[in-house]
Amino acid sequence: MELDDIKINISEGGDFEAIPEDVYETMIENIENKMAMNNFSGKEELNLNVVFNITEGEYAGRKLFRRMRPTISIGKPSNLYKLCCAIEGKELDGDHFEKFKLSTLLGRFVRVTVKNVTKGEKTYSNIEGFLASKLDIKLPKKSKEKEATPDEIASEMAEGVK
Repeated sequence: MELDDIKINISEGGDFEAIPEDVYETMIENIENKMAMNNFSGKEELNLNVVFNITEGEYAGRKLFRRMRPTISIGKPSNLYKLCCAIEGKELDGDHFEKFKLSTLLGRFVRVTVKNVTKGEKTYSNIEGFLASKLDIKLPKKSKEKEATPDEIASEMAEGVK
């Protein structure tokens, strides 16, 4: 999937209650492209809005969001680089990203560290870091040609938990 192929969802935003600061097992449910203001340059630029779905515990099914630049920076690791390393469970070199596609992140599992930040009267749960998943899950296949969608994977996981 090319970046231009990502479906853009228009949302008014949501009013989510903060969750406790902790480490949560998640699955990457969606990646959306979104224009956002760069506070340093003062210009609008393309960002990725990565949607994580908590897969275990009291907050299973709860979504978390992390905006990041679509940049793989290895010297001073970018958030996208850190996310990819956590998913793969190891440091990655530039060769790994030569033919990298964002779609390879969909349906993948990663643990996220959540810290709460209060602005005014509102507390937000922010993803501050990424860790390798403790789950050893083989992604189900729809058919030999096509992988299952993230919703199908989450549904299959929920059935396995019952």
